[in-house]
Amino acid sequence: MTLQQIATVALLMGMFTTCALERFRVELAAPGGLGIAVLSGLVPFSHVFVGFANSTVITAIEILPVVSVLPRTRAVDAFAGAIGASVHCAESSAAARRSSARALAGLPRCRHKAARLA
Repeated sequence: MTLQQIATVALLMGMFTTCALERFRVELAAPGGLGIAVLSGLVPFSHVFVGFANSTVITAIEILPVVSVLPRTRAVDAFAGAIGASVHCAESSAAARRSSARALAGLPRCRHKAARLA
């Protein structure tokens, strides 16, 4: 491997580690990695923003805000509650995880129990 390849792999591993440790958001780690690549000479300055014209990158950038806002809408909770009510709140491993998350959020496990509480 050449020195440039080793530096690229090291940079990618560093970015992966940064994302895995969750000390910085992915939205900050990716441009930071690009900045390091430009400053170290791994990516020529004239090619910095060429990848942003790719439709895959544009789609990924569009999905990030949707995914971050979706939990705040509680649309997924309503959908999960409808599924839970249709199976009479059976406790499977997925339902147990969902009820643990609801317990942390202070929400009832299913609609039937919420109706009894009211």
